Amino acid sequence: MLEQSIITLARHRLKWLKVLVADRQAPSVKVQNAFYELTGLTSLRFVQDNGLSEKMRYELVLIDNLAILTVKHSHPDVLQFFSKETQNLAIYLDMPARELVDLIFKDGARFNNQEAVSVAIHRGLVENINDESQAYEKLRSIEDRLALKHQPN
Repeated sequence: MLEQSIITLARHRLKWLKVLVADRQAPSVKVQNAFYELTGLTSLRFVQDNGLSEKMRYELVLIDNLAILTVKHSHPDVLQFFSKETQNLAIYLDMPARELVDLIFKDGARFNNQEAVSVAIHRGLVENINDESQAYEKLRSIEDRLALKHQPN
């Protein structure tokens, strides 16, 4: 029920954003506010232990991407605040957990990629950047929990 309400609200916010973008007279501030309200809602997928289904997280990613594309072509000034670091954070936030942990430990990002490490800690994948085995144990535990959640009863 809560998931459906979130998706419905996100879809309505996306429609409102499209209406504002279609209105060439709409001030950038209005477009910017609508954009950030929507991306704030779609960012719920980043909250640790959010309880959202995989399908819902995927739909939130799609809505988020549609919002960016909608604004990108008509009001690029709204996106100027999306710095390189913010774009990198978005990449790491959307990255599958195993891929992110592999990037940090197998590809050496723990030594030169503070954004990836920060996101992994925020997502609860890494507690101690110097303890690779602990990170993979935690990842295995998360994957097992998700597999049990998606098994038919």
